[in-house]
Amino acid sequence: MSILAPLGFIVIEACSGEACLVQVQQQLPDLILLDLSMPGLDGTETARQLRQQGYATPIVVLSANAYPTDRLNAINAGCNDFLAKPIQVNELLSKLKLHLALDWLYQDQTAQNKPESLDNFQLPPAQIVEDLTAYVRIGDVFGLNQSLSELIQQHPEYTCFAEKIITLAREFRLVEIKKLLHIASEELAKND
Repeated sequence: MSILAPLGFIVIEACSGEACLVQVQQQLPDLILLDLSMPGLDGTETARQLRQQGYATPIVVLSANAYPTDRLNAINAGCNDFLAKPIQVNELLSKLKLHLALDWLYQDQTAQNKPESLDNFQLPPAQIVEDLTAYVRIGDVFGLNQSLSELIQQHPEYTCFAEKIITLAREFRLVEIKKLLHIASEELAKND
């Protein structure tokens, strides 16, 4: 998951339930995120087999369909928690804190609350800013970086703007990116 790697988590991905069972045998993770809809074994059956094999690792199941029956089936299969898709970054971080007993350390709040200046940047069109904001809203750092790289290649005049956001994304400073994009939207609206 592109959200977790920038925070220092080691992420091991499996493309199916069967592959997950093999990965867990090779390297026991601290937490397992399972999608309910996977090729082969679905998330519920994968969780059931992990529990039958004696694994006590916390399991959080993900689903685009947050039906009560899905939640109940997942809990009955041995899952510890449930996250609806699209994943909200704050909810994911909250689940990680709960199940891994983490204490999040945040950057100095005064530094985060200081508004950025866009005086030295040529701003891209409003639609591009909206698209970038959509990536930030769902916490898709990978998609954000990919879009910014394409922006630099196709429109070099926006390089300074894009590189500023890429630098913030590297440090997973989504709040600051959100503020920067909001300021950019306001500037573009004023100029229209």
